[in-house]
Amino acid sequence: MRSTGALVRRWPRVAAAVSFGAVGSVIPATWFLPSVLSRRDGAALLLFVVFPGAAATLAGGLVGAPLCDPARIVSQREAVIRGVGVATLAWVIFAPMFAAFFAYTAPGRTNVLGMVILVLTFSVLAIGGVAALVGGAVGWLLHHVVSSQDATKPSSGSW
Repeated sequence: MRSTGALVRRWPRVAAAVSFGAVGSVIPATWFLPSVLSRRDGAALLLFVVFPGAAATLAGGLVGAPLCDPARIVSQREAVIRGVGVATLAWVIFAPMFAAFFAYTAPGRTNVLGMVILVLTFSVLAIGGVAALVGGAVGWLLHHVVSSQDATKPSSGSW
């Protein structure tokens, strides 16, 4: 884990973006990809697999970098809270992306603002707990990878 911790420290924004983006893509893909592939629907692939991953990547890159700095996030609790915050921001980014693309594919039948509110409301009800739990876990894991590197360094007073 020492080399992984060094990479995470060197590129904290990239590490946070890739970590949250990977998880933000894999989880919806496990739920929706079989259905999307069986219908061969490119719009559904974008809406249900690509957009959640892109939103999580963007949110991780914007606000997840402090998770890779043990001086800024000093406790595991803070890391979990930051991870939940990243997941929440990913929702806020995802909803307008979903609504805008959905309105583009069904012109004249969709109110974008109404769709954003609908997506936010139902996504919180449907997967809010899971997303918060997973976001917290990713935050904790990033913090743990960086912090474990500090624990392997000998202190200045040791032999």
